[in-house]
Formats: sequence, C-alpha cells, structure tokens
Amino acid sequence: MTLRLRLIRILFPLISLVLSVVLCADTMKVASLTIKGNKTVSSAKIVLMLRTREGESFDEQLWKRDIQGLMETGFFSSVKYEIKKTDRGLDITLFIEEYPQIESIKFAGLKSFKKSELEKILGIKKGDYCNDNLIKNATEKLKQTYQDKGIYYTNIEANTTFSNENRVILVFNIDEGEKKLIVRAITFSGNKAFTSALLCGKMKTKQRKMPFIRGTFKPEIAENDLERIKRFYNNNGFPECKIDSKISFEDRWVSIIIIIDEGSKYYFGETKFSGKPAVSSTVLNNAIEYREGQPYSQEKLEKTLSNIFRLHSDAGYINPEILPVPEISESRINYEIVINPRNRVSINEIKISGNTVTKDKVIRREMVIRPGDIFSGEKIRKSFNNLADLQFFDDINIEPEPTDDEKLVDLNVSVKDRERTGLFSFGAGYSSLEKSIGFISIQQRNFDITDPPYFRGAGQNIKLEAMIGGITKHFILSFTEPYLFDRPVSFGSDIFVTEKSWDDYTEKHNGFALKIGRRWEHYSIGFKIMTDRIELSNIEMPEFKNQTGANRINSLTTTFAFQNLDRRIMPKSGDLAELSFEYAGSVFGSDIEYWKTTFQNDYYRSFGKWVFHSKTYAGKVSSFGSTKDVPLYERFFGGGIGTVRGYAERELGPRSLDNKYYLGGQSIFAQNLELMYPLSGENEILWGVVFFDTGNVWDRDFDFGDLKQSAGVGLRIKIPIMPVPIQCDYGWAINPEPYQSKGQFHLGFTLGF
Repeated sequence: MTLRLRLIRILFPLISLVLSVVLCADTMKVASLTIKGNKTVSSAKIVLMLRTREGESFDEQLWKRDIQGLMETGFFSSVKYEIKKTDRGLDITLFIEEYPQIESIKFAGLKSFKKSELEKILGIKKGDYCNDNLIKNATEKLKQTYQDKGIYYTNIEANTTFSNENRVILVFNIDEGEKKLIVRAITFSGNKAFTSALLCGKMKTKQRKMPFIRGTFKPEIAENDLERIKRFYNNNGFPECKIDSKISFEDRWVSIIIIIDEGSKYYFGETKFSGKPAVSSTVLNNAIEYREGQPYSQEKLEKTLSNIFRLHSDAGYINPEILPVPEISESRINYEIVINPRNRVSINEIKISGNTVTKDKVIRREMVIRPGDIFSGEKIRKSFNNLADLQFFDDINIEPEPTDDEKLVDLNVSVKDRERTGLFSFGAGYSSLEKSIGFISIQQRNFDITDPPYFRGAGQNIKLEAMIGGITKHFILSFTEPYLFDRPVSFGSDIFVTEKSWDDYTEKHNGFALKIGRRWEHYSIGFKIMTDRIELSNIEMPEFKNQTGANRINSLTTTFAFQNLDRRIMPKSGDLAELSFEYAGSVFGSDIEYWKTTFQNDYYRSFGKWVFHSKTYAGKVSSFGSTKDVPLYERFFGGGIGTVRGYAERELGPRSLDNKYYLGGQSIFAQNLELMYPLSGENEILWGVVFFDTGNVWDRDFDFGDLKQSAGVGLRIKIPIMPVPIQCDYGWAINPEPYQSKGQFHLGFTLGF
C-alpha cells in the first residue's frame, strides 16, 4: 500500500467528522433565548426586536444583524452574548447594559431664556435614554439657539447625576456669553499694496464710531470678512495672498488684528487655446474677460472659463473639459487653455415629473428645445425662464441624464405645482394717476374648461374683476386659451364695463371683444374685433362740448410683434417690438371713424450686474369720413409713468384757449432710458433705477424740436405673485413750462389679500 493511500485512510474519517460537526452546527435550532441585565426595556420587547427565534434554525449572519439592530435603537450601551451547544440545540444568553433614562432636565446659569423654551428646542423629555450622541446634539442645539439670539461665546457643559434604578438627572451648565459684542478696533498688518482704510471698506464688520456705526461683532460675519479680503486681493493681482486674524476680548469689547501675507503681484500675460475647440478662435478670444497686462483676477479667469464652457454647452457639448494651464514668467502669468469638447449630444427624450395639477402638454409647449435637437444650454435656460414666467410652479429643475448611447441624453424636467394658481383676492393699491385703488378679483391662471369640477391644469386664464379707483370704475370678465387645439394660436374674449370720471369730462364704456393670434418663435400676429358703446358727459372743455352723447364704435385692431427677451418678467436682455393698427369705420357699422397706430420697443442689455433698458413709444391717431375731430377718449395724453416722468399725469401737450384744461393730442412720442442695478443680491427682488426721459404730445403732427426732458431715480420691487414689479420713481423736470412743477413723484402698485 502506498504512502498516499495510507494518508487518505487516516485523514478521511477525520475530515468527515469535522464536516458533520460543522453541518450539524449550521442546522442546529435555537433551544432557548435568555435575556439578562435589562431593567427598563422588557424582555418581551427585546425579543420582538430580534428576527432570531426560539425553535428556529440558527443563522449566524442574521444573529449578527440582530445585535447591530439592538445597538442602533439607542436603548443599550452594550450588548454581549454567549452561545452554548446542548443536546437540545443552542442555548443563547444576551447580556444587556442599558443607557440610563432621563429622570429630569435642569439648567444652571440660565438668564436669557425660560426653561420651557429650551426644553422645547431640545426635543428631549423625561424617560428618554441618555447617551453621548443625545447629549452632544442637545449641547449643539443650545449653542446655536444662543447664537441665533445674538449671544456669542456661550460655554455649555452637560453633566449627569445618577439617582436610582438606572435613572439620571441631566444638567446643562450654561455660562452665557455677551449678548452684544462691540468692535473697539480693527487693525491690519502686512498690507502694503492697499491701505487699511480701503480694506476696512471691504468688510461687513465695522469699528464702533458712534452715533452712526454701532460696531456690532458677529463671529460668522468676521470669518466671512477674511474671505472677502482674500477675494479682493485675488482679484487685484495677488493670487498667493494668505489672510489670518487674531481676535481678543475684554468684557464686551473686541479687538481684531488681520494679518496679511500679500505674496507677489502678478499680471495676465498671453492666453492661447489648444485641444479641439468647437468654436472659432475669434469667438474664444471674445470670451476672455481680461486683457494682457491687467492685474491678475481670479474672478475674471473663472468668468472666462465659464464663458468658454457656455459656448460649448450652447453648441451641443454637454460636459466639455476646460483646463487652464498656467506658466509663470517673472511677474506675468501666461495661460494655455486646453479644450476637450468630448461628445456632441442630442436630446433623446424629455421626461416630465412632479406635476400633479398642470398637464404635461402645458410644460412641453414652453420648452424651446425638442427631442432630436442638439443639446443647447441657451435653449434650456430659455425654457426654464418660460416655465418660470407662467407662475404655475414653486420649483423648476431641468437636468440632463445620460443614456446608453453616449451621443444622446434625456432631459428631466421636474416641477412642483404652486398650491394656488386660482385666486380669490381683494385689496388696495395706489397710482399717481388714480390715487387709491380698491379691487376684488376671482382668477384662475391655470384654468381648464374641459375638466369639471376642478377646472385646473390646462394653462388657460379666466378672470372676473371689479376695480374702483379715484378716477376709474372697471368691471371685466376675461377668458384666454393660449394654445387653441394645442397649437401656438391664442383665442380669447373680454366683456367689460368701464367708467372714467376725469376732472373735465366723464366717459363710460360697455363693450365686448374677441381676440385671436398666432405665435412663432420670435414673431406673432394678433387680431382683435371689438364693439364698444361709449358715452361722453360732463364735458367742461369748450373745444369738445359737441362730443357729448353716446356712440357705438366697432373696430379691428391688428398687432405685429417681435420678441426675443430672455424672460417676460423683469428681463435682462433682448428686444420686444410691437406695432399696432386700429381701424374703426362705417364699413364695420361704427358711428365714429378713425385710425390709430402705436409703436413700442423695449430693449434690454446686461453689463455685469447692471441692466440697460430703452423704451420707445410713439402713437398717431386721425379721424376720417364723417368724423371731423378725434374723440376725447382716443386722444393721447402724456406725463408720468410710461411717457415722461417728472411731469404730472396727462399734463403734457396742447391746452385749451383759457389754459384751464389739457386737451390731449393726435401724436405722442416718449423715449425712456434706464440703468437698473439689483440691490438685494441674488434674489433680485429690489432694484435701483436711474433714468432719463424725453417726449411730448402734439395736437397734430410730430414736432421733435419741442420735446420735454426729465431725469430721476427710482425703485423696482419684484413680487413673485405679480406679473409686473411695483414701480416707485421721482423725476426732475428739466425744461418745464411756468405752470408745471419742477419735479414729480410717481408710484404704481396693487396689493391683494
């Protein structure tokens, strides 16, 4: 017999024995499960937390997960176990050590809060299990609470004292800091390129200089000030600058020393492009925000890289790699910008989610990018603005998602429907013309006439409104379908009753209008057929007393428009031009015959944070046929918002022979130039405005040698639920007539409740 066979005969029985023991252990049942050491958590409750049961087969991995689960409950500080093998199976004993329960919570040194206030903030109650994480989280909440109240450098320590039966008293020892810390002095060291006064101006923390500067100290603002100073250095030639600070306290007084290591000053050198740019070198050079020889600026470099990224994104390259490679030559930094556009991608599918009210088609029709189109960041931004302008949604996200094909991406459009797009509102307002205004309105901006009883989700607009102002009483029922038969064709109707009580005459309107229009990407054409019964009374102007009485006007208005605005509400770039022609004649059965043409152009352009706005308005009206004079209600009046600010509403143009009344005119021209700047940061709710206006109203033809001018300042307040901002302006009249004031305040807003 060979040696190999002898070894097999000896080892085989041993191997078999070991395997049988292992297999037996794996299939052994749990004979008993005993829990020891628990005092407040019952054994029955612990057993329910376990998936390992008496009488069932023992699974080692399941048992380890059970132990982990017990530790994660937060009830136990320690869980150990012992397993014994018997003839009946496995006897398992769990040894439990519980965290103590909180018997009571106490606060020592409390001055600025009531005990009940802090208990509510902590969210801890009697009977909770006290562990290190609970104490740590509670301490952090207390410190944050003190900071939120403006009390800084509060020291908080938590201690526990055992009472009986594994219960503790949790005590928070609070050494309250100063409620108001005052900056006594701010000094700088190491600054050579810039004066201390200039650097102080970059900080939000200010040194106390009564009575104008209180000098309040807040640690988080002081920390951010260091970043502001560093950013200032980085953007003015010092990319290696390092900033540190030392803060000392004496009672409530704070002294700040800011330590600056400026490093060397650098200038931009040559910039060249390599790799495989997807746009021409001319376009790339125009994207550079800096010029050779200018001091280095981190902000300008980042803006340049962002411009290059956007150029490639707009050309369909969704994730281009833009890598700036610096080369330092003495005091100049040359850049080689390596561009790898990667794959050009197209839109595979547009997926819409989150809309519980608004129909998918309403969202899809606002998307200017379609499946099959080349990916375009510009079109996605425009689509986002279109959806935001609807004012149907609280949240909008448009994100590309990769597909199995590297040349295709899906576009995920996620929205959250605004809770209320249907509004019952009443309220008040003010305008320089109307003075006080009261209104009541029922409106649904996301109406669906085909979906009773909810009538929501199709993007239609229906409104019933009554408004009473100092001059105007107005009632209107209006309906608009912006996409008739799911095509870019708008259709709507208005029923209106209006009364205007001017100082020198009264006009009443009872009318009905039908509107239809067709839109393309940038162009549109619209038609309005209107019938209006108009009555003039109480005419005090001798020139127009013969117009007293009622007439029926039937007219057709045709409107041509071009627009490429980036957004409809408070745009920053683009054009809006609109030419309108109204014809009222006997061919339509109109008692009054006239034609009226108006033109308006709004142009916007951004310069950094500044926005330039130019508005041009011109109009001409003339009677013909059996009508000798243009009726009062169709004449143009100038002055105030929309024409020339600084002059009172309706006071520009011809006056009566006795100089008591303004007669309006048949021609009007107004040019507004504005510079707007956001005063409220990123949210852009509040804007400051400076403006220059020129224009006038003439009896017959335009006379551009006779123009009134004004200049002024103003505010724009953008309210999310309002389609236009609140406008507050003060204008100084540059060349007023002797009977006109030298300045005028103009205000227009409407508030609903």
